[in-house]
Amino acid sequence: MIGQSIELLVQRKVRIGYYLDAGELGDVLLPLSSVTEHPQPGDRIQVFIYRDSEDRPVATMKQPWVRAGEAAVLQVTDTSRIGAFVDIGLPKDLLVPHREQIGKMERGRWYLVYVYCDNVSDRLVGSMRIHKYLNREELPYVPGDEVSLWIGQSSDLGYVALIGDKHYGMLYHNEIFRKIEAGERCTGYIKELRPDGKIDLTLQSRSSDTHQDLPNVILQRLSQNNGFLMMNDATPPIIIYNEWGVSKKVFKRAIGNLYKAKKITIESAGIRLVETETPSKST
Repeated sequence: MIGQSIELLVQRKVRIGYYLDAGELGDVLLPLSSVTEHPQPGDRIQVFIYRDSEDRPVATMKQPWVRAGEAAVLQVTDTSRIGAFVDIGLPKDLLVPHREQIGKMERGRWYLVYVYCDNVSDRLVGSMRIHKYLNREELPYVPGDEVSLWIGQSSDLGYVALIGDKHYGMLYHNEIFRKIEAGERCTGYIKELRPDGKIDLTLQSRSSDTHQDLPNVILQRLSQNNGFLMMNDATPPIIIYNEWGVSKKVFKRAIGNLYKAKKITIESAGIRLVETETPSKST
C-alpha cells in the first residue's frame, strides 16, 4: 500500500485533518494541508500513501509525480551522508541512497530514477540502477516508432531517456543535433532495438519521404538563392539540423547524389547549382 494510490474510507474528522481506514496499516491521517476537497465521514476518497519524516503512514489527496513501480526524471533538492533527495511532488522528498546511485548525484541536476518500496523498511526508495527494473517486459516498439521522451542525466555516451514508465533508451551524442537538457520532455523515435534489451533512440524521424525529397528541396533552395548556399559537407551538424531537420549524414548523402548527377558543384564555401545551357535557336 505504501507508495500507491488507493481508495480509502473516511472514518472521522479531527482538528488536524481526517482519519482514513487503511486496513492493516490501521487508521491513517490525511492532514488538512494535503486535502484538495473536504470529504465527509463515510466517503471513499482517492489518496496516495507514504511515510512521513517520523516514519508514520500518512495520506495525501495530492498525487505525486511518480509512484512505487514507476520511473521518472527527478531533480535533486539536497544531498547528505546517506544519499541524495529528489523532489517527487510531496512534502517529503524521496531518498536515493548511495548504494542506489550510479556516480555522484548533484544538487539541482536531474536524474532518471526508479521508485520502489523497500521490503525491510517499508519506505519508498529511489534507484538510478534502472536496468534492474525497466525494459524487462517485452518491448512494444519497432524501429521508427514515435515515442514521448523524458530526458535524464548525461554521460560520456549521451543522454538516458525515459520512454513511458516501463522502458528507457539512450540518445547518443552523435545523434543529437540541437540543444537538449535533462528534465526536458520531447518527441523522439526508436532507432534500434538491441538483442540485450537496450533501446537506441534518435530525435529525428526516419520518414523516407523526408529524406528522399531532400535533394529536390536543396535544388529549390539553390534556385531561390541565386544558385548558391553557404553550406556543404564540412558544415557543423547542428547547423544542418537547424536548417534542414536532418542529420549531417543524410544531408551529405543528398548533396553527394546531386553532385554525382552533375546538378551541383561542391566548393570550399558551399554548394553551387550547375547552370544548364540553353540550346541556341537555329536561324
